[in-house]
Amino acid sequence: MLNSLSGRLLILTTVFVMVAEVLIFVPSIARFREDYMLQRLERAQIASLALLADDMLDPALEEELLRNAEVFNVVLRRDEARQLMLSTADAHGTRILPVDSEHSAIFQGLIGEDISAVERIIITASGGALRDWPLEKLAGATLDQASSHPNWDMGQRITIDSASMFNKAMEVIETHEFFDISPDQIEVLVHPQSMIHALVGFNDGALMAHIGPPDMRHAIGFALHHPDRTHLPVERLDLAKIGSFDFRAPDDIRWPALRLAREVMARGGMAGAVFNAAKEVALDGFIGGKLRFPQMAEIVEDTMEALFPDNGVIDAAITLDNVAQVDHLARQAAWAAITKRAG
Repeated sequence: MLNSLSGRLLILTTVFVMVAEVLIFVPSIARFREDYMLQRLERAQIASLALLADDMLDPALEEELLRNAEVFNVVLRRDEARQLMLSTADAHGTRILPVDSEHSAIFQGLIGEDISAVERIIITASGGALRDWPLEKLAGATLDQASSHPNWDMGQRITIDSASMFNKAMEVIETHEFFDISPDQIEVLVHPQSMIHALVGFNDGALMAHIGPPDMRHAIGFALHHPDRTHLPVERLDLAKIGSFDFRAPDDIRWPALRLAREVMARGGMAGAVFNAAKEVALDGFIGGKLRFPQMAEIVEDTMEALFPDNGVIDAAITLDNVAQVDHLARQAAWAAITKRAG
């Protein structure tokens, strides 16, 4: 058979087919694994967004997500859900990992450490697109100008939230809730390079910093592969080329969202639901041309002042139904504040 032309052609064809199958099959397996993991993450994200509509979740999907909570993207923007989320995870013997870059950095800095030895947690902020603008010019910032982040490649809403620091304000609240850290132990530091994502300070004076490029693939990859580390296609920083890192304290006049976050944590209860809902409505108002950039914080503060004194609302039992009700009331109040300003 080997001596005949047809035999040699048959063998060569067989080898070619086998090699082709390997070349096709191996990448297909890799793509299948990637697609499978992304689907799990996507389903987890959808489930987190559907928390307030729990009757819509299929019980089998809920059980699967809880079994695979290592890919659960829990940046829920509702700190009131913390008790519900963490207690449910505990009941299923699983753990929730943060995926936001700052919270992932904190989590990694705490691995192997005693939380009681933590003196402070420092979250960094780039300052966003309008960081260096004169204060008197902020009212004239356009939608396009506020939507252009100097470091991160993100969607419009989160980019504007970065410029207003409402994103950082939410992260402060989330740090308090997720890590059970006192508000007075949480600091925010403006770091224009966005390479140090968070620092954990201990009672011996040491600071553990998480340093990496502004690339969400690291935080997501860490969560997907936890507790193992694996190769990720992210930039390797050349510290000699970078030379130095810059820091400065945030300005509460430029970024009042940080002050409002402190008020939310001091008020407690479902104050965070009011803050989140009002922030979302104010952002809609800016995107829709109904508000100037600095007025977003004013709308949020007006909404907080309107609803915080109502103990029956803010201090109600923390259930999904009550959170949904507070969210609804806050959105109504925020839109009313926008309408009043427009009138």
